[in-house]
Order: sequence, then structure tokens, then C-alpha cells
Amino acid sequence: MQKAITRLIYMDDSGEPKSGLEVLAWIESGLEVLAWIEFEPSRWNAILSAWMDLRRKITTEFRVSSETELHASHFVHGRGRLTKNIPEKYTNNGIELWKDFGRDLAKVCLEGLRSIEGLEVHALYLYGIPGRRNETRKTLYGGFVHSLETRLKLKETLALVFVDGDGSDLLYRNVHRELKLKDRSIVEDAIHLESSNSQLIQIADLIAWCATTSIEKAKNNQFGWDWYSEYLSERDQNRKPQELKQRDP
Repeated sequence: MQKAITRLIYMDDSGEPKSGLEVLAWIESGLEVLAWIEFEPSRWNAILSAWMDLRRKITTEFRVSSETELHASHFVHGRGRLTKNIPEKYTNNGIELWKDFGRDLAKVCLEGLRSIEGLEVHALYLYGIPGRRNETRKTLYGGFVHSLETRLKLKETLALVFVDGDGSDLLYRNVHRELKLKDRSIVEDAIHLESSNSQLIQIADLIAWCATTSIEKAKNNQFGWDWYSEYLSERDQNRKPQELKQRDP
């Protein structure tokens, strides 16, 4: 029987926080999160088209070009300047309300994702040893790969995995190459796509932010604690991010 590619996966991780307090909390917790969107290859055109329709809506309502990269941790906190012409409703006595702008933009994106047919959302997390991030990342990604490989083998099918990055991070490649080549069901190593050039990786970035926020519940992110459950749970068969269960050696 000839195997076919039946799943496309676009993935991002929780990333490293930017502000001092966020970095300290992140280091102390040891939390790592992977989030991804998943769908059948036959749905690729429709899913990307639906997202681009949403981007055009954002261009109209928020004056943000469809070519502008959406990086959740920047714009939800008002750090990113996605437009040089912020709509008037986001100004008050000459002051630009970038936090309100960013959070409303995020909610429009999340509401749009709810209605994209054939799109699945997933998130996986692990609390590792604080200060040993690479070890935790490898364990977490290894758990994802093991679970996906098991699922693909049961259906005798194949998958492609796309991750955010320029290819300089060898962690993903190394995890794939620890598998026996003759038994692998994930085609190639993880394929790197820089988020600035991939709309689908940008979706995964937003999901990763929502998943991380729902898990760690940092005070400065309280506005988004329920975004995953409110907007994404119906697209997630588990309804919420799943903690990685450690495998036996």
C-alpha cells in the first residue's frame, strides 16, 4: 500500500518573553509550550484563503496591511506598531491606545479562526527544570513527534511539519534523526519557515501565545487568560492545552 501525506502541521513555540519580569517568571517556572494548526492537505487552499479574507478585513478595520507580520506577544501588549495610521477610535486626546488596538485585533483574529472549516488547533506543554530550556524543549518536541508518529503509523499515512525559524536551530532536526529512517512517517525533518514569510506560522504564533497565557496565568496577561477556552477550544479536540506525559525510557 502506497502511503499518502494526510496531515500538514504548522507549529510555533511559546518563545522567550521580552520584559524583565516576564523573563524572570518564565525562567523560574521552566514552562515550555508548543502550539500548532493541523489540517488535511486538500484543505490548504481553503484555509489559507479564509485567513487572507480575514487579513483583508483587518486591513479595512485596523489599517494593518496583509503583508505585516502579526506577532502576538508584541501587539497584544501594545509594543508593536502595526500601522502608521491608527483608527481614530483608538486615540484619546491625542494619545494612541495601542494596547486596546492590539487586543481588539487579536480577538478579531481569534473569532475568525473559530469559523475556518477543517482547521484543527493543538497545544502541548511541559514544566521542565528551570534554567535548562533546551533540554525541556527537546523533551517536549520529542513527545510531540512520538505521538504524531504513533498516530500516523496506525493510519499508515504521512505528514509534513513546518516550524517557525530560519533553520539555525538544530533541535528539531536532531529529534527527527533519532528515529529509524525506515520507520519514519513524518516526511523529511521539520521544515523551517520564518514567521514573517508565513501566514500560517503567524496563526500558530497567536495560538501559542493564547495557550501559554491560559497555562501560566501571569497577572499582566489576565485579559487573555480565557482566550484559548473562549475562541480556540472548539477547534481543539482536547478542548485545552495538554500536558506532556513522560514516556518510559
